[in-house]
Amino acid sequence: MLSGDAEIDVARRYVEGQSLSQIQSAYPHVSRAAVANALRRRGVPLRRRGATERGRDPSVIADIIERYQGGEAQWAIGQHHHIHQTVISRILRENGIEPRKKVQGRGPEAHGQWRGGRSKHAEGYVMVWLAPDDPMAPMRTRGGYVMEHRLVMARFLGRPLTRHETVHHIHENSRDDNRIENLQLRQGRHGRGTVFVCAECGSHNIVARPLADP
Repeated sequence: MLSGDAEIDVARRYVEGQSLSQIQSAYPHVSRAAVANALRRRGVPLRRRGATERGRDPSVIADIIERYQGGEAQWAIGQHHHIHQTVISRILRENGIEPRKKVQGRGPEAHGQWRGGRSKHAEGYVMVWLAPDDPMAPMRTRGGYVMEHRLVMARFLGRPLTRHETVHHIHENSRDDNRIENLQLRQGRHGRGTVFVCAECGSHNIVARPLADP
């Protein structure tokens, strides 16, 4: 059983990129499962097997640097490669790249290396950064991003989507094909269901209206 201080050390080692086996070698009196359980108690998500090795792959490091210099956020790069953001930060520093400083009161486009704020979600969806004063800003995440397919549909309709509205890719194997022709507005979850369109013109611009009092 690991002590509280040992668990803190284990968590630090893991988020810095060490594997479970490497950490266990520093604590030979405990099992690999005990190390994993200590991480769970500390709220540290376990990486998928092979993520540590990818963090040492020269081609992955080159891609991390290119993406960061192209304007992507560390968390987005980490999601793409399934590597913890702390490891992304360490890789950048080891390669002589200091993290960008947040400019108070301004978005990421204020940085000299900003390249448009596009990144790819781990599930294949494209995400784009949206300015706080954009008409579709209510759709933004805390980080200021929105799924591109939802943004395309919202701009087509001329209004932000509600949280109950979903956007379905007609060709499901092409989640980065966000042309309006490949998108359908739906109510509720994706998958099999009803597509709401105007019966006369085929428009997706459908809204609910309250019934008039009798």
